[in-house]
Amino acid sequence: MFANSRWFLAAGVATASAYQVNRAFRSEPIRRATYFWWNIGPVVAHYKFTKWWFTKTGAELQKRDRVYNELHARYAPRCYRAAIHLKGLYVKLAQITSSRPDFVPPQYVDLFVKVQDSLPQWHVDGVKEIIDESFHKYHEGLSYENVFEEIDDIALGSA
Repeated sequence: MFANSRWFLAAGVATASAYQVNRAFRSEPIRRATYFWWNIGPVVAHYKFTKWWFTKTGAELQKRDRVYNELHARYAPRCYRAAIHLKGLYVKLAQITSSRPDFVPPQYVDLFVKVQDSLPQWHVDGVKEIIDESFHKYHEGLSYENVFEEIDDIALGSA
């Protein structure tokens, strides 16, 4: 009987653990972090390895500049796509980065400047739904129709 109790306990722990793992992977923060590190982790690793290799080999400045320019050209679009996909904080970081040409390579600045005002706009129905949810949550009885006459279908800018 004692052996069966341990088996049931082990089965229960395994089931609970599997449930928690499944729940964690469905959570938005875990999915966003996984997407970020899956896409940007190799970029960081490549830059770090390149820096280590140049330090170890004592590469000439011209070679370092050429290799880093190639890395910037290769990875700037990947970082841009990740920021667009993840939205929110990542778009804000891209906006800030694009305003620092004294500090950030031009390949990144040239691409990230697009997020200042040229992101794809949200569909108006989605915006209205978010407004309604916010009003319902914080101001009982208010809705989009009570507050706004209309929202233009085409945005002046989107960032």
